[in-house]
Amino acid sequence: MNELILGAYTDRGGTRPENQDSVFSRALPPAPPPSQSRSPFSLFGGKNKEKHPRTAAPAPQVSLSAVCDGIGGLERGDLASGVVVREMDGWMNHLSGWVRTDGLETDVLFSHFRDAAEQWNTALIDTIKTYNIRSGTTLSAILCIGSVFGILHVGDSRVYRYRPTEGIGTKLLQLTEDESVYRVKDGKTRSYLENFVGRQEPLSFRFYTGTLLPGDMLFACTDGFYHHLTEQDAGGMYAAIAGGTAPEYAIADAVQLMISRGERDNLSASLIIFGGCVTENETGIAAADADPEVTMI
Repeated sequence: MNELILGAYTDRGGTRPENQDSVFSRALPPAPPPSQSRSPFSLFGGKNKEKHPRTAAPAPQVSLSAVCDGIGGLERGDLASGVVVREMDGWMNHLSGWVRTDGLETDVLFSHFRDAAEQWNTALIDTIKTYNIRSGTTLSAILCIGSVFGILHVGDSRVYRYRPTEGIGTKLLQLTEDESVYRVKDGKTRSYLENFVGRQEPLSFRFYTGTLLPGDMLFACTDGFYHHLTEQDAGGMYAAIAGGTAPEYAIADAVQLMISRGERDNLSASLIIFGGCVTENETGIAAADADPEVTMI
């Protein structure tokens, strides 16, 4: 049940001169197979030697997937998103040096995750000062520890859960809330972001936690990816991966579909499938409200 499928893809799109999105997807190497525990009596070979030594449960695998979208209207969004992704990679390198997944407490690692986001924000602010520019980026990052996930969210990129065992109309669930404000300018209503990585210290963010079922797919995506996204599109990505397509190619195919529908922004997504792909449920009716298993802290 520890099997993870990871993938990420980013595309400039057909109209923008540059790509201000950055993506990240990486898992820590799994812990070595746990050794069998033995009764102390087995050392002496007496009658009480265990006939069936106990085997420890498999260690949960740790993975991190994320998207960052440089803030439109500011300078060097590509630099801002790239700095945060670089800092993520450094954090994962740091974790690989001390984390033992066979004795891991999720609350401890989630605490480190939130602290790390503050450091990523500081690194970006330092870079902004160095270049003497106004810049920033959204951040939607998913840290999975076995079946438990934590989502760190800043801005208007999104995280969705696709659950293939649900019925049609209930499979796709948006887990995050967009941090957008709406104002009227020149007679038109426009959305703006007042919160993003690189804006201020300390970093203001939302943190969500929940639990995955085998076969669940979590994916973070930028607004260029989700503007025209449907449940059927998410199902197409899932079915392609289940059929043997590499995750990045499945995302790339979805990106081309969004572009064909008129999307003009950069498009990016990063995904995690927990426990491997499972058989789809093709029946069902529209779901009611949001999943109560997902909690915002």
